Amino acid sequence: MSASLPSSPVRSKTTFLDGGESGHQLGVNGHGGGPASGRTGGRRNNSDNVVLERRADHLGHRPKVEKEVLVGTPVKEGHVNYMLMYDMLTGIRISVSRCTAKPERELMGLDFKAAHKLAFDVTGNELTPSSKYDFKFKDYAPWVFRLIRQVYHVDPADYLLSLTGKYVLSELGSPGKSGSFFYYSQDYRFIIKTIHHSEHKFMMHILQRYYEHIKNNRETLLCRIFGLHRVKLPGNRKIHFVVMGNVFPSGKDIHESYDLKGSLVGRYIDAAEEEKNPRVTLKDMNWVGRQRKLQLGPQKRAAFVDQLEKDVSFLVSQKIMDYSLLIGCHDMSRGNRDNIRD
Repeated sequence: MSASLPSSPVRSKTTFLDGGESGHQLGVNGHGGGPASGRTGGRRNNSDNVVLERRADHLGHRPKVEKEVLVGTPVKEGHVNYMLMYDMLTGIRISVSRCTAKPERELMGLDFKAAHKLAFDVTGNELTPSSKYDFKFKDYAPWVFRLIRQVYHVDPADYLLSLTGKYVLSELGSPGKSGSFFYYSQDYRFIIKTIHHSEHKFMMHILQRYYEHIKNNRETLLCRIFGLHRVKLPGNRKIHFVVMGNVFPSGKDIHESYDLKGSLVGRYIDAAEEEKNPRVTLKDMNWVGRQRKLQLGPQKRAAFVDQLEKDVSFLVSQKIMDYSLLIGCHDMSRGNRDNIRD
């Protein structure tokens, strides 16, 4: 995996290097533009995420929410996926609350394989409150993800308020090639992604090594995964999903985005496709053709490349492939007047 990091700036862009949703951001001077954000992802949708943007609304300090939904289609009562959304959020609310209420302790080996089951129904019981629907919920490795959230200063109450405060999510279009659905929290800070059972098994398989990497590399560019869950709907339909931190800032429109693999073969979005969908994620040849560059000072460039190398080494050690660098650009001269996220 490679990315172009020359000394020349991107005109009309200011970019920032950030280790993720929380942690220390590193500013990069440019000429009147906004953040770039990047990610390297992997096989089975394991991603290596970079945010190139300084923002005040990191996970520990929640921004004021002026709108219920910033992007996509609101999932409210009457929506075809409302029941699924309700079940996911209810399960998250109860499971995270229960885990948070327990005293802190050291992790044990069994915590990485733990799976706590909850059953919900309209009448409620001693373990769960009454629910609109009957469903079952499974919370995987809750102690592990509790500690991961702590590493990135994600306050439990803040986390639940973002996800379940209004029981409104935003569904981002139709599922892509992976068949996954993406849902944004109403403040745009968290993403719920449905995953295949095989992806779930793989995440559980590497979870302990992922946790160790996170713990030893607090500025990792890997995707910040804050929860791994499953709901069982009527008819025995099982939906696995993860909760991730959104690498893009909640208060900025992203005017351009690039998915860079370090390959030029088949890595181009033509003008017709871009005209059809102005928000399409562009690729390597578009980046090269438009002479896009990142300006990073020597220290910041060294820190960025060093962390990328560590993260890629981790991905390779787990036999993960097909990762990429996601870069998002915010044009400060345009600001948010285009209402791209509405």
